[in-house]
Amino acid sequence: MNNSDLQSDVSAITDRVNRAERWMIGLTGAIAFFGLCAVIVGYLQWRTMSGQLREMKSGSADTRILAEAAKKQADKAETISTSIQQAVTEMRVGNSRAKDSLDKTLTQSKAALDASIRIAESQNALVNRQIQATQEQTELSERPWIAVSSPIVAAPMIVEKDGQVYASFQIPARNVGKSPAKEVWIDLALRELPDPEWETLKKLCERDNIGIPTFGHVVFSNDSLPQMAYRVQGKAMALQQDNGSFLLPPALIGCVRYKSLISGKTYYTGFIYQILILPPDNRGLPLLGITVDSQSGKVRPWPPMTGTGKDLGTGAVKIPGAWISFYPEFMGNIAK
Repeated sequence: MNNSDLQSDVSAITDRVNRAERWMIGLTGAIAFFGLCAVIVGYLQWRTMSGQLREMKSGSADTRILAEAAKKQADKAETISTSIQQAVTEMRVGNSRAKDSLDKTLTQSKAALDASIRIAESQNALVNRQIQATQEQTELSERPWIAVSSPIVAAPMIVEKDGQVYASFQIPARNVGKSPAKEVWIDLALRELPDPEWETLKKLCERDNIGIPTFGHVVFSNDSLPQMAYRVQGKAMALQQDNGSFLLPPALIGCVRYKSLISGKTYYTGFIYQILILPPDNRGLPLLGITVDSQSGKVRPWPPMTGTGKDLGTGAVKIPGAWISFYPEFMGNIAK
């Protein structure tokens, strides 16, 4: 091998080496370029991720701030709620106290009003009593007053065999008061043994017929009631039913009912007169009853009479008015 061939081989090897170096340089450059690109991409990614991180950090901070703000608002709302509850509680307590105070005030006011009403009623009652007392005093001083005197026998007293008694009397009556009396009327009764006199008088005065406009008489002060006969019927008390013995009524009982012409108030004058039957020629002994003989039918006096009047007939007995006398037992005002 000569030098030219060697030179050619060296040149060929040098060219291959150069080409290899150039490829290596190119590859290295490419690798460096791609590395740079990777660095750039990485840098860009890092920047992007840094921005996202900053945004995430900023968002996290904002979220934390929002959370803290929300927590503060929640705390504030809780504080406000607590304050409202306390205010409501205080308001309820205040309302309760106000209600208690109002109830107490109302109770005190009601008690004061009740006391005032009681005082007013008491004063009003006192005034009314004083007015009533004045009116009653005036009425008593100016009222009519019907007084009666001893009855007058208007017809013989008739006594039947069965004990029925019929009589007729006039009752002198006079208005001794200071004002006129109206609707004046007299009721009479014979006392029937064993009935008490006062019970009979009470029943008479309770038998009130006043109120009929045309009933009774008008009697002015110091005037007398017109004279009229009042018929009365009674029952003699049987002593021995088998022999027809009867005890005659011992008393005449009456009640005068009348009204004040001025005030219209009703008054009652009651009276009781004992009946005494004194036949003549009987030595002053009174006739207390009769006895009917069951065989002869004759009526005999009881106790037995002396003189010519041993028998009183065979039918109904007529006792003359001349035999009858009256003795006053009571006359006065009857209060109902």
